[in-house]
Amino acid sequence: MTPKFKAGDRVVVDARDHVGHCRTPTYLRGAEGRVRKLIGIYKNPEELAYFKEAADYPLYDVVFDWKAVWGVDGPDEVAADIYEHWLKSA
Repeated sequence: MTPKFKAGDRVVVDARDHVGHCRTPTYLRGAEGRVRKLIGIYKNPEELAYFKEAADYPLYDVVFDWKAVWGVDGPDEVAADIYEHWLKSA
């Protein structure tokens, strides 16, 4: 699998609902961020949690503006590890 994004790319986290195990924080859904780096390619934990055959997905370190996420001043950034199937180009 070839990663779709690279460091510096602007991305938006998908805002879809998800039932069951999910590693994508609800508070970041719909938020725009910046890929800091590719962490690696791993099996999808949303499928592994239910003992299903899991597809491989790139996992990215993505940073978001603190104020854009929380609506108040604070530290500069919020960071999260987000799988590619939850991201789209900004």
